[in-house]
Amino acid sequence: MSDEKQWAILNRAFIRLFRSFAYYMTESGPVFDIGEEPLKDLVDRQVADANEFGEFLFRQHGAVQTGSYPLDFGNFNFINTSRLVADWIDYQLLLVDGLQQDRNEIADPEGPGVALLDAIILRARDTLATLRRIESELVPA
Repeated sequence: MSDEKQWAILNRAFIRLFRSFAYYMTESGPVFDIGEEPLKDLVDRQVADANEFGEFLFRQHGAVQTGSYPLDFGNFNFINTSRLVADWIDYQLLLVDGLQQDRNEIADPEGPGVALLDAIILRARDTLATLRRIESELVPA
């Protein structure tokens, strides 16, 4: 695999993370009617991962594409978090699957950024598990 292809895959993984639902929540003004502390912690952790990954790519490769949020995220502005959890789980699952697909395309397990991507995937899976736990604790309306 060429270096350029590997950087393109890493950048695609970064875009997935940088334009994730959790990152979008920093801009969408959710109303925390449930789980303010754990949900904000999940958002903060994913934002920190995206920022760290983006800084790594920029330091190592220079140009970094940032992409844009999916259009359907616009449906989630100023909504109570209790109504967001199920959708967030769906988007988090897509994120985890996409990051894993990107990781599987990288031929060199020792290549630049791979260890960081592996750690980010583990944290994304942990976020998914936490969201599922929070959802299971919600009282049905």
